[in-house]
Amino acid sequence: MTRGLYIGTIIVILIVIIITLIIIVKNKRKKRIENALNKLEKEKNLLINVPVLNELSKVEALVKNNAKLEEKYNNWKTKFAIIENETIPLVNDMLIDASFAADKSKPIDIYKKITEIEIKLYEIKTKVKNILSEIKEITSSEERNRATVIKLKAIYRNLKKRFVDTKADYEETAKTIELQFETIEKRFEEFERV
Repeated sequence: MTRGLYIGTIIVILIVIIITLIIIVKNKRKKRIENALNKLEKEKNLLINVPVLNELSKVEALVKNNAKLEEKYNNWKTKFAIIENETIPLVNDMLIDASFAADKSKPIDIYKKITEIEIKLYEIKTKVKNILSEIKEITSSEERNRATVIKLKAIYRNLKKRFVDTKADYEETAKTIELQFETIEKRFEEFERV
């Protein structure tokens, strides 16, 4: 009888150990899944907070009379609106679905859902990067042009000041030079309007 009791005790202890190991493995797997879902949630939130709208507002100021740029601006705005109003909510729903399935589904199904979410987030990230790079190409060229114009205006002011200070030295050509300065000034004004 002691031998039977001894074997029974060993079986009970093994069963308890096996159950404990199963619970530990499930908890670790659940924790890994939760961490993966939290990471994906953070990525989604970072995509929501990208500065596309800020960059679009910079382009909006440049659009004025440029039909081609206005078309691009509207295209970027539409693309980002689709991302913001359709794709991000879809990812949000996928995340919610995956977190509910974490307790009920098989790990393979959950990892499949996580992979689908990662792919969708990558697609969104790529689209947003493309939009931002196209916008930055326009805004940076505008900034470079503005910097060039500012330098040219500074040179113009220095030359005009030097001319005004030494106007008597130019005698007969002074009137022609003044007309050239007026023409240059008008061109700067036209450039600013454009």
